[in-house]
Amino acid sequence: MKSILLSDYIKRASRYRQCDLNGEFVCKIQIDGTETQFTTRRKLLNSFGLELDNFFPKDHSGKCSNEINSFILLLKRYRGKTVKGIIFDKDGTLLDFEAFWLPVTYGVLKDLARKFCVSAEAEKSVKQKIGIHDGKVGRNSVLCAGTYAQMSEIVRSVFSQFGTEAAEKEMYRELCRAFEENMFRGAVVPTTPNLRELLLYLKVQGIKLFVATTDNFSITSACLKKLGTKDLFDGVFTDGAGYPPKPDPYIIEKIVKEYAVPRENLLMVGDTCTDLQFACNGRIKAAAYISQENEGAVLSPLPDFLIRDLNELRSVDRFFA
Repeated sequence: MKSILLSDYIKRASRYRQCDLNGEFVCKIQIDGTETQFTTRRKLLNSFGLELDNFFPKDHSGKCSNEINSFILLLKRYRGKTVKGIIFDKDGTLLDFEAFWLPVTYGVLKDLARKFCVSAEAEKSVKQKIGIHDGKVGRNSVLCAGTYAQMSEIVRSVFSQFGTEAAEKEMYRELCRAFEENMFRGAVVPTTPNLRELLLYLKVQGIKLFVATTDNFSITSACLKKLGTKDLFDGVFTDGAGYPPKPDPYIIEKIVKEYAVPRENLLMVGDTCTDLQFACNGRIKAAAYISQENEGAVLSPLPDFLIRDLNELRSVDRFFA
């Protein structure tokens, strides 16, 4: 077998061209002072769309060709230092949270107030308890990061304080129904105008895409359809599907086992502490998406990366370099 040391490949270009390129050979490469070795075949390199001959210049001018970057990227894939799966939060990450959820939630609370005959004061109290203040939603509030069950319990508790009792199951059922019926009130606005183009780009890179949200399946499905991205996700994980919600790492374990994405190659992208804790519990890297809506929000645990535009994911491999 032949051996190639990338650090002095120019000097050895002529010797390299005498190798049997169709046979098996060992590649040695140094990145950041660390030498790595792997065995491969030409046809395997070609499967990445890389022509092995192009890695070495035809003359001895000493100029490095651009193909060297492709070679390093290929090596990173062998070393596992690349992103093979991205888990996205939905609300606040893929779609504008307040544009959708504020009008929907206002409609839900009005319906519940009428259903259980409570005052406007009780309705106002619920808004504050679930995280709505002055027309804004707290990024780590129950409305933003909690589940329907948690929200239902808050509504039931507040209504009780105002003299109206409701059974736990009844309140949960009515709250879910109200959200389904008021879904049309929300505007489905992507956090980046070219969201579908971006996700398509990631898919072409061979990255598997997932959604993990505390929203229910029907609303999530409708939102992804309106965003024009529903067909691009390999898996969509929602509330009410029979497994524990974020930040429990169950969904991460499921992706690792059932979708064959190694833990070290998974990235979580979200905008709340729940998303960051989810990634921490699942022992994967996390990128916190910072928008105008959550600027200045407390981030705990600390994320591995901060991104202000989802298009930064076009160079996602730099996160794992």
